[in-house]
Amino acid sequence: MNQFYVSDEQSAKRCHESRNEQKPITVSGVDVLEDTVKPFTGIVQSVEDYGPSARQGRRWRVSMY
Repeated sequence: MNQFYVSDEQSAKRCHESRNEQKPITVSGVDVLEDTVKPFTGIVQSVEDYGPSARQGRRWRVSMY
């Protein structure tokens, strides 16, 4: 399982759609462990919204298989 952050609403929306429809997507995000931006491909399992006060670039945390 990969966990990463997305910072924009469009990416978060695509992640929600992947989770709801169980369809794979490719999206760029900040890797939780490596703290680097890279692409991730798979089906989203969860999206957590940390709200507008979250650290810059880390509003939504995504878990993907």
